Amino acid sequence: MSEFSIDEKKHLLSKYSFPYNHFQELEKILGYSIKIWDKDETVEYEEICSNELMLKKPLVTVWMPTYNHEKFIEEAIEGVIMQKCDFPFELIIIEDHSSDKTLEKCKEYQSKYPGIIRLFTAKERRPFVLSRMLRTPKFINRILRGKYIAICEGDDFWCDKFKLKIQFEFMEKHADYSLCLHGKYVLDHYKHIIQKSYYLDRDFPENGLLFARSIAELNYGTYTQSMFFRQQAYFNVIDKINRDCLGAPMRDVQIAFHLGLVGNVKYIKRRMSVYRINQNSITHSINYFLIKSYAHIYIMLRNNGLEQWWKYKDDIFERVIPPKYNYKTQNLFTSIKNAIKSYFAHRRFNTYSELTPLERVRMF
Repeated sequence: MSEFSIDEKKHLLSKYSFPYNHFQELEKILGYSIKIWDKDETVEYEEICSNELMLKKPLVTVWMPTYNHEKFIEEAIEGVIMQKCDFPFELIIIEDHSSDKTLEKCKEYQSKYPGIIRLFTAKERRPFVLSRMLRTPKFINRILRGKYIAICEGDDFWCDKFKLKIQFEFMEKHADYSLCLHGKYVLDHYKHIIQKSYYLDRDFPENGLLFARSIAELNYGTYTQSMFFRQQAYFNVIDKINRDCLGAPMRDVQIAFHLGLVGNVKYIKRRMSVYRINQNSITHSINYFLIKSYAHIYIMLRNNGLEQWWKYKDDIFERVIPPKYNYKTQNLFTSIKNAIKSYFAHRRFNTYSELTPLERVRMF
């Protein structure tokens, strides 16, 4: 993409209601020019869906974006299919015209589970354009049909078959809550569990404003694959989320922040998902990723007139990230590695790769 002129940038940013001076400040912090996606950009796509599913009214829609996740997508889908629920749910897979066999595997699962899976796939290779396009108000009202929305990206997976049921029942009983989260495991690309979410042992602010402020103060992270939120609350803030995600490495912080501003937030102290760090993951370089995230959080606060919540000095963007973010400490890695070996010895599996996708999601 050629470099935009100042007037072209201002025009594109105006579609998001993103102040140009805030955008300049963000680029200055990051030290590079941010690619601005045209909010009106579209791509031709195909929807593969059964009439049976479209006649149903799901209470929960699971949103699963995927791109080049050939090695992981089966586990992601199996984690959704295995859910034990007494209410109807659907799985929306957004496949961005991968260059590997992701689409082929998604089609196989859609054919196997036509009463659950709707598959959207781009007809041309313009990575992530379909995902962005389907998140705009023009499309999202038709696609996200459930009263509640859950997210699981194609390289993560759920490991608790009661995850949806637990979150659904909580939200049904607490109308003042807009978002529900839970604990996770972390799986590195060598397929060793290397971290359990440390938030399980901490007090979590359930008041929405306190939660949003805790994100601004960098006290809490969010887990995309744990998110379960009200459709209407999400629709009400989608434009602000899309604005504050412009150029950001991920969307989970912005989604959680804006949902916290309009309702309370529940954190369930139970590990029900697995977040995967792989070599192609956007968070693989954790120090660089966090610095980018901090910059976007700072500008997000400015966009929402809440810069008073930012308590850090400008040099935070130049500091080395504290050691607590170094997940691969030798002692932890060694102990977990030994535990995995012991598990496989007991189960008579030699390597993680010998497990079927369903066995992998159930091993936790």
